[in-house]
Amino acid sequence: MESEIKEGYLYAFSNTCMPGILKVGMTERTPEERLRDANRSDTWRPPTPYKLECAIKVNNPLKKENILHRILEKYVPRINPEREFFKITIEEIRLFFSLFDSEIYVIKNEDEGEIEEVKDVKNKKSRDMKKYFKDGQNIRHNIDGSSWIGEYDSHKNIISYNGKQYKTPTNFAQDHYKEEKPGKTNVNGWKECECEIEGRWISISSLSELEY
Repeated sequence: MESEIKEGYLYAFSNTCMPGILKVGMTERTPEERLRDANRSDTWRPPTPYKLECAIKVNNPLKKENILHRILEKYVPRINPEREFFKITIEEIRLFFSLFDSEIYVIKNEDEGEIEEVKDVKNKKSRDMKKYFKDGQNIRHNIDGSSWIGEYDSHKNIISYNGKQYKTPTNFAQDHYKEEKPGKTNVNGWKECECEIEGRWISISSLSELEY
C-alpha cells in the first residue's frame, strides 16, 4: 500500500561562523521549530546561532530533500558527504528552490538569536540605514529570480531605484512585491535584502554598525 503523502519544508540555514556555507535540509515541522532545535543542539551547534534564510513547502519532503541534495552535488561543493552543508550563496539556493513547484514559506520574526528587522529589539527604535550602508553601496532584493538592485545615497539617507526613493529596505522590498506578488504581506526588508561588499552579496540582517 502506497504510503501517505506528507507535507513538510525544505530550508536553508546560514551561520556567521561559516561564511559562504549553508545547511540545506528538510523538516516535517515548521522551519522555525527546526531552527530552534538546531540552535539548542549540543552535538553540531556552532558558537553562533543559525539563521533561517529561506524555505519552501513541499509534498514528500524527504524525497525532495534527496533530489535536491543530488542536484546540488552536481553544481556546488558538499562539505561532507554525510552532512547537509553546501558551499552555496543564498541567491543560488533560492534559484534551486524555485525548481520545485512549491509555496514559498514566509519567515516570521520569532527566530531565536535573531534581530527583529524593522525595529531594534533593545532600543525599540527604527534601524538607521546610514549606520549600516556606505554611500553608493548597492542594495538588492530578490523574488524568485527577479532582482531589484538599488543604490544607497548617504546624503539623503535613501535607497534609489528606477527613479524612486525609499526610506527603508522594507519600503524597497514592498514595492518589489507589488510588481511581482501583489497582496504579499509581512514584508521585512531588513531580513530579505542584501548589500554588495567587495563584489559579494551579504544579507543586511547580519551587518554590524559601521565604524567611522
